[in-house]
Amino acid sequence: MPSAVKNSVLPVLLVAVLAASACRRDERNENADTPPPPAPPSVAPAPVPTTTSTSDHTEVFRRAFWRQPASADRILQAERRVNPDNGSWQWFIQLHPSPELLAALRDPDTFGLLPPGKVYPDPSGPSPEFTPTRRGSAPPLQPPPPAWFPDESAFPDFEILQSPSTGLTILHRATDNMLFATDSGSGFAPPAR
Repeated sequence: MPSAVKNSVLPVLLVAVLAASACRRDERNENADTPPPPAPPSVAPAPVPTTTSTSDHTEVFRRAFWRQPASADRILQAERRVNPDNGSWQWFIQLHPSPELLAALRDPDTFGLLPPGKVYPDPSGPSPEFTPTRRGSAPPLQPPPPAWFPDESAFPDFEILQSPSTGLTILHRATDNMLFATDSGSGFAPPAR
């Protein structure tokens, strides 16, 4: 190769290599200035309520009926759930009630329970029809009622008593003297001693 060609090709080659190198450096710098694509958002699991429960039959009975169980009250199953985060509570109980407990539950002056569709006697005039309501704004607790608690399909077999001002509901089946009860609410309610 003649030296004149070498001298003219060499600077052109050198300029081409330097230009290519500069372009690559610019691409790397551009990519360095561009933040990496954002990571996909993480899906946090929903917080699980910190519900605690007890199945101490006597304790659930005391909190439910504000009295100690009599020797004739045969408690079969009981459960009380409490959510300490918001103070809500819920209980369920199954028992063979004593005649005294059953009489107290049926007395509207004791627990204020009435059959659905009944009205409180009002000496000043007609009362609105009974509609059960829940006490306060207690959120429902999870999970649903225990498996041993009857569902609505069994209700026709029971005498039903409800409180118009709380969630207290009593289901009594006379054929075998079986009583189921439930209530829920929020806040502190000391048990009977």
